[in-house]
Amino acid sequence: MKTKVCLLMLYFFARHCFGHESYQYGENIVHGPFNNPIIKDSKIYFSKSQDSNYPVYLVLEKRDATPLVVDQYPISGSDPYVVSAFFFPVKEEDNLFVILRWELNNRGLGTYGDLYEIHAYHYIDGKLSINKFITSNPDMNGMDGYIEGVQSIFKLKTASDVKAYIKKNL
Repeated sequence: MKTKVCLLMLYFFARHCFGHESYQYGENIVHGPFNNPIIKDSKIYFSKSQDSNYPVYLVLEKRDATPLVVDQYPISGSDPYVVSAFFFPVKEEDNLFVILRWELNNRGLGTYGDLYEIHAYHYIDGKLSINKFITSNPDMNGMDGYIEGVQSIFKLKTASDVKAYIKKNL
């Protein structure tokens, strides 16, 4: 009897600790998949995660390799929504751009609308990594709606908006 209890406890412990390794990202796609021109024979997609604080993952899948989580997107008032993902060069280097949106609604403070973030990724040191030069640019995030009762307009809500901005400013 003790052996059965120990085996049962070991099974549940192992499932809890290592369960994420068997998670099938490809079976929980919310956006994509897209062929990835930055890394040969690979694709990217966005998958539901098992983490309630980071409900969406950006996943890179190379041929015959285990899928790799490149980035994870947190809850910020609501779950993140992938508006668009596209490839575009910056200074002759291909980048993956991701436009994310979160719905915000705090009418008591007069703050509501959509929060936007634009993330960019490039190939560096043998992996797809965040492009800090672009992602840290203050124009790459903003609110479209009202902040404490004052209207705010975010101008980079579409792929064509972002491409025009990149061409003009970077």
